[in-house]
Amino acid sequence: TDMKKLHDFAFLSELLVTLLNTQEGDEYIYSMILTMLNIMDIYPEKAELIILAFILKLIYILGYFPRIQIKDGINGYSFNYEDGMIVARDKAYSNKTITIKELSFMKHLLNSKFTDLIAIDCEEKSIANLKRLFINYILYIFDKDEFKTLKVKY
Repeated sequence: TDMKKLHDFAFLSELLVTLLNTQEGDEYIYSMILTMLNIMDIYPEKAELIILAFILKLIYILGYFPRIQIKDGINGYSFNYEDGMIVARDKAYSNKTITIKELSFMKHLLNSKFTDLIAIDCEEKSIANLKRLFINYILYIFDKDEFKTLKVKY
């Protein structure tokens, strides 16, 4: 719906202001934003996936992407915001769990073009979990309490 689009764009604006307020203009990031918005406009049903991919790509480009420590035979991981790492499951971070499947999906999103995202099929639960984890990570990094646009109900 148009309200959903407006809400998504408002959130993306707030995210960009948070992440880019200390950055110089970057032509690649600007081009990435335009591509992402065009794809979202054409495929609104893929908005959550596109937004997640955008968040991942942007924090990677800006140097905030967490280090990931994969261990053979381990399927459960935790996102440690304080150290900027994703590590084998740690009970202290039980609300920040991420599966090996989600880690693989995340890597796939990072390496995919926005135009390729429309063909990706993934569980909404995984998209929502990754989006929640990375939004909270950004809030932690920038010492923000919340994204005000995410509090708006439409």
